[in-house]
Amino acid sequence: MTLRMTPAARFLKHLPAVFLCMAFVSVPLIAQKASLSQQVAVMKALKPDLKTIGVLAGSLTDKLTQDLTRAGLGQGITVVIAKPKDPREVVSLYKKLFADRKIQILWLPDASDEVVSGVSIDYLKENTVMDGVGLCVDDRKHVAGGALLSVQSEGGKLVAYVNKKIAAVVGAAIPGEGTGISFVSQ
Repeated sequence: MTLRMTPAARFLKHLPAVFLCMAFVSVPLIAQKASLSQQVAVMKALKPDLKTIGVLAGSLTDKLTQDLTRAGLGQGITVVIAKPKDPREVVSLYKKLFADRKIQILWLPDASDEVVSGVSIDYLKENTVMDGVGLCVDDRKHVAGGALLSVQSEGGKLVAYVNKKIAAVVGAAIPGEGTGISFVSQ
């Protein structure tokens, strides 16, 4: 007597192999946003004397504001937050952060923020450099265009994309090995 497997039984027999293949295929191959604390830690690694970070974002929730503040406090850094209501306010708020609060890095935590994009980000890339302020963005495409830094989490490792020309101008030093962070110069 010969036993035959039904199609459903044959499928179930190979199910563990299917899940194993899916596990390898589903590993994220694209960069993900690093946590706020990780981003602040990388900023501190680039500028060990960092005392004040300015944040410009039009769409900040109260929770995100608290999280940004906590991330800074965890590194002994003051985070000053400005919320422009429209793109025309970006310039004046940046100037105020720079002049009044003496920020050393300006952080744009959300590249999809419509208030801080387009012409505003172009203005910031140009003027932060002239003022000696590093610009940290969440989209690494801006690093090649004049931002100082973008921090990503890739495959569970922290990767910091740094514009080395901008780093030299704003007094940031790219750390060597042993930080647990992979620094990629652009």
